[in-house]
Amino acid sequence: MRTQTRPVAKGTRDPRFPEHLQTVCRFEDELFAEIRARAISERTSFNEQVRILVEWGLEAARGGTAQ
Repeated sequence: MRTQTRPVAKGTRDPRFPEHLQTVCRFEDELFAEIRARAISERTSFNEQVRILVEWGLEAARGGTAQ
């Protein structure tokens, strides 16, 4: 996958959810299907699975410590 050279996202706020920032994220077909399958099997939303997986990835990058 080729990443465009752009400024790092700052996120936007939806007035309905002012406590959260949002951004658009694109996935290759295989990765999308894997995330979707997890969401179905765990009975969560696709977005919830993305949040969980990002959190796990950040924890792993920090060496397993929560911040």
